Amino acid sequence: MLWFVTAAAGVLAGADGARTPSAGGASAEELLARALEVIEQQSVRIDDLARQNTELRAQNAQLRHQLDQARVEIAELKRQLFGAKAERLTAEQEAQLQALQQDLADQARRNLARQGIGNAEVLAGDGSRGLPEGAPYDAILVSAAFPQVPAPLAAQLRIGGRLVQPIGPGGSEQVVLFERSASGLERRHVLTLARFVRLRGRYGFPARS
Repeated sequence: MLWFVTAAAGVLAGADGARTPSAGGASAEELLARALEVIEQQSVRIDDLARQNTELRAQNAQLRHQLDQARVEIAELKRQLFGAKAERLTAEQEAQLQALQQDLADQARRNLARQGIGNAEVLAGDGSRGLPEGAPYDAILVSAAFPQVPAPLAAQLRIGGRLVQPIGPGGSEQVVLFERSASGLERRHVLTLARFVRLRGRYGFPARS
């Protein structure tokens, strides 16, 4: 899952380029909140931050419950699709997986609507390609692992924009903050250690075979 952020529109879009991420040590929600806190514009007033924090805490409790339910459903669907161990996907299974991804995107839209969040758009597709039609972005958050930042994502950041991504092979990563400068993408510092699934797509790991 990738999040593309502009200052005017808030969270513009999420493009899913991998299986549902999982994190070790800290929950996915905590890592997301930590990353968003780092890339947040420093000009936001303290009182606004306090109000937003209170609202987000309430929303997070409900979303965590929904996420737990979704994880159970995903695990069952994977078991039905792939059996006890991974196998080469048939054309039928690939179609089922794509339908599952679309169903998850539809559910995410409904969840956002119930929360009254209108400045977020959910898309299902190859997240490693980014979302060029909305670029440049103030921030991009990648929640699937790859050893380096995919070139399209770096290119879609504005100068001064920030990107957070788990850097590693999948299963043992450093969650790293990058910043785009006139000379390219610069590594700033490691936010935390975590475990994520792999980023799959044209500019990530190849699809499972």
